[in-house]
Amino acid sequence: MQPDTANTRLAFRRGYDAGAQRGAMEAEVYTGKFEAEHVRRVLDAAKPIPTDDIEIDDYETGEKLRVPRAVALIKRLESIDVLTQINLQHLHDLSPSDLEKRFHAIAAAANELLVALGGGRDTEIGDMPRQIRDGLRREAERDGERRNGFEHHPPRTFSIDGEEFRDYQGDSQLRDNIAAVRQLRAWAMNLERAAAAQKGKKNDDLEEWLNPWTGEPLSDALAGILRIWTDVLGREVRTSVTMNGRATGPLLRFVEACLAALNLRSQGDGPSTNALRARILRMYAADFQKSGSGHIF
Repeated sequence: MQPDTANTRLAFRRGYDAGAQRGAMEAEVYTGKFEAEHVRRVLDAAKPIPTDDIEIDDYETGEKLRVPRAVALIKRLESIDVLTQINLQHLHDLSPSDLEKRFHAIAAAANELLVALGGGRDTEIGDMPRQIRDGLRREAERDGERRNGFEHHPPRTFSIDGEEFRDYQGDSQLRDNIAAVRQLRAWAMNLERAAAAQKGKKNDDLEEWLNPWTGEPLSDALAGILRIWTDVLGREVRTSVTMNGRATGPLLRFVEACLAALNLRSQGDGPSTNALRARILRMYAADFQKSGSGHIF
């Protein structure tokens, strides 16, 4: 639940616009997308925060602004939250390779149905064997009578020699259904080609400071948090281990506070501190091997 205190946003904006009251974000209740308690814990874990301003991109206006580093930190974390939500929404999406296989199967199944109807790959109702065509027509007419007509083919009443008859348009519906199978096959074939063209491609439209984007919520969030630690706070990536083997240190406390704000870690859920340290070391080693530097991404 977001706080509804009107004056707190004013205090935040003063620090944001003019660099005044640098402790405003710590002294006042935060009114953005995160819970105020989470923001307090993130800022506490980030201490000591450098007192100079830093230039950031304001993604709402497209302008560059100079703001206190505490504000830059939270703005960055809000951007990470947006990408985290995107990742969570697409976590179970099919890969381009899987999509290609699925659309191929759909197209093949539609084609097999058209062939089974008896008219070949481009079946029209007149191409079907008489018994199959007439049987499906009769069944369509019965179904139309039960439904009192079809959505796009309402029943039609006509008279012959003074006797009234009702046509439930089963023949028209059958024609539409066969055409729909052909159309579904064409769509699936187009999408199969589109999915094949996407294999191996990466998303180049994400913020530069969070590339490379993996699509995995925790990995991408952790990459962004480490960039806040190095770029915004000007700190080095370091961790330590206690005598009893427990990972610790300011960086890990900051990471845990940020993950809690992002709802990726709460009440003991999520990776342990040791697991987080292991992830950070793997990311650090991979980047060092790629670039020859100790900078994360």
